Amino acid sequence: MPLTQSSAPPSPRGAAALLEVRGLRKAYGSLVAIDGVDLRVSSGEILGLVGKNGAGKSSLIKVLTGAVSPDAGGILLRGQPVTFHGPADARRQGLAFVHQELSLIPSSSVAENLVLGAGYPRRAGRLVHWQRLHRIARELMSRVDMGDVDPRQRVSELSAVQQRQVMIAAALWQEVSVLILDEPTASLSEHEIVTLHRIVRGLAARGTAVLYVSHRLDEVMALADRVVVMRDGAVVNEADPQGIDRTQLVAMISGSAALPRTRRSGRPPAALAPLLKVSAMTSAQVRAPQSFHVSAGEILGIAGMVGSGRTELLRAVYGADPRLSGTVVVGGEPIRRASPAASLRAGLALLSEDRRHAGLIIGFSLSHNVSFASLDELRAVRWLPFPSRPRERSLTQATVSRLGISARGPDDPVVSLSGGNQQKVLLGRWLATRPRVLLLDEPTLGVDVGGKAEIYALLRGLADQGHGLVVVSSEFAELELICDRALVMRDGRIVDELAADEITEPALIHACYEETSV
Repeated sequence: MPLTQSSAPPSPRGAAALLEVRGLRKAYGSLVAIDGVDLRVSSGEILGLVGKNGAGKSSLIKVLTGAVSPDAGGILLRGQPVTFHGPADARRQGLAFVHQELSLIPSSSVAENLVLGAGYPRRAGRLVHWQRLHRIARELMSRVDMGDVDPRQRVSELSAVQQRQVMIAAALWQEVSVLILDEPTASLSEHEIVTLHRIVRGLAARGTAVLYVSHRLDEVMALADRVVVMRDGAVVNEADPQGIDRTQLVAMISGSAALPRTRRSGRPPAALAPLLKVSAMTSAQVRAPQSFHVSAGEILGIAGMVGSGRTELLRAVYGADPRLSGTVVVGGEPIRRASPAASLRAGLALLSEDRRHAGLIIGFSLSHNVSFASLDELRAVRWLPFPSRPRERSLTQATVSRLGISARGPDDPVVSLSGGNQQKVLLGRWLATRPRVLLLDEPTLGVDVGGKAEIYALLRGLADQGHGLVVVSSEFAELELICDRALVMRDGRIVDELAADEITEPALIHACYEETSV
């Protein structure tokens, strides 16, 4: 049976808490990211941390690693209160973090990557002490089962699991008491996962406390000494993985019991031919062939945990990432050459999840941002490299009116708008291209409640007008509200499909963790 935090089992190794968190709280305006979290991990213990997207895991890690300061509560290390003035300070005090994303320089050697951020060992004050660097590198590499790798070898020549091992070894460059691993087995094969788990167990055996964050419940239950579940910014359960099963853990994460489901096809009526049809598509990031469709007037949701491949799927469909195989057909016509330009011509548009870096042109006005994807049609003279100003203003005014964008005028800097209005500007940009199908990656990310409601209404209105929409969202309640069908992704593959009244937040969470396949 699951145990509440107050009755949590002691560490299997019987050690006192090495790292302890008491009443930790962090809010961003009205959004409470961490809500009174209590947590402890002992020397030599592997603590599994699980929870759905938005549960507060990332926010907790940011506080623990000194990236942000808490609003309330405290952190104790070896029983003493500590304050981390940034990630470098946290590292100096013995707390290291290994990111999910690989942060290595492929063209540099293993040894050079190990010392990134720590500084090269020097001799004579200025010269790099290469002999010492390679000696220390070999010592660290032996701790992560890389004793047979030459520290002078380039990182680009290593396998995926070896690159992950390098990142762990780099975290050990300074003396580490607590090691936080965020989704460390993402993109690894089963054999490589076994290797990584062996390394983690070895580090714990040497006394390192490990906080292991993963969506892969089977590996968490097999590896961890204890499992802590977060939901809505709080720790809601703590359990001995030997005393619960997978179904119980999923129920803790979702906050509901396992749901009985009657399997249905969920496909639209035969009279509605697919507006977008993707068949056996692969890319460098989407390795297994994937197929799906969306019909006119339909909102298709794509759910999945972080790293499940949702964004990569949309990018491959759009041609932002090269497709290796398969076909993408829009309105019965195949897109023969995969590229964003060809997709736009075919009536396919992609709204990126990162609106600041891959969407908005921050230094431009609202008007320039709206017109950016339609410059060819807005030019007064074909050979001129800029649009007709009257045409651009007319398009902007129509977009502002259609989408209800709140701004003083078309020349407002886009950066001055609220998050919701910025998102509407991007949506307006792509609608100006007259797309048949919209691929929307996190369309309400960073948008307040009122702005979300407006965007939901806009999306439903577009569907009612005959557009096909594919919506990726980390907020499963959002998919429940707006989607006619939903696909679930795990490990780069579509593994489940839900339709109509099947689409609920608990059902989507269960589908993300269940061992099922379409």
